[in-house]
Amino acid sequence: TFEIKEYHFHIYFFQNNSHQVKKAKELFEKVQVLVEKDHRFKVKPLRVNLSPVGPHPTGSYEVWCPIERWITLNRGELNVLIHPLTTQAYVDHTTRSAFLGERSPIDVEGMFGYEEDEISSQYPKLKLGYAAEN
Repeated sequence: TFEIKEYHFHIYFFQNNSHQVKKAKELFEKVQVLVEKDHRFKVKPLRVNLSPVGPHPTGSYEVWCPIERWITLNRGELNVLIHPLTTQAYVDHTTRSAFLGERSPIDVEGMFGYEEDEISSQYPKLKLGYAAEN
């Protein structure tokens, strides 16, 4: 067995709904500010996807943060896919995943059977999660 040390939070919104796009961008900006001001948030979201990308069925963006509580309290009406980061992307996005809000179907066909040899940290320079010194 292994210890899960990193998670992704995928913020979902209906990209053709201007109200939801506005709410998603507001939450995105809140996270950007927290990275600058709060030691618990280390990574700025890279981009807002205004159309489906990869397995995600709607507009979305990814947040790497150690604090589920913050997302739970601040997501508003937006749905959030939470999944661990391990060597098994398919299992991480299916049986090991959870949703805050409504569950959305995701297209994981491209992940089926894909497995990495070892777990690696997404942001090793931060020395958090899998890159943390024991």
